[in-house]
Amino acid sequence: LSWPRSAQGIRGGHGAGPYGPSADCDICPAVKEDVYLFVRGTPEEYIAKVKEYNTNSAIVANARRLKDRVDEKLTEEDKQNTLSILDKIYSSSLC
Repeated sequence: LSWPRSAQGIRGGHGAGPYGPSADCDICPAVKEDVYLFVRGTPEEYIAKVKEYNTNSAIVANARRLKDRVDEKLTEEDKQNTLSILDKIYSSSLC
């Protein structure tokens, strides 16, 4: 499972949204995009998204450190597993 930013984008339940099918759960598309960028995006993409919501330099610096650590420590398999689990959550009838 690979979530490209465009067509398939952030996966979810039923219906269509700007990042692919939208979930029936209350997790808003912006949060899904943030999570996707945190796991799969480049540091620049993720930090740009963080800056859309918060320009506090300490928070931005911390977000960069966290993203760098994720990219350093998680394997491709770890990232795929993370997205697979999230896909199941977004697609769940309980969501």
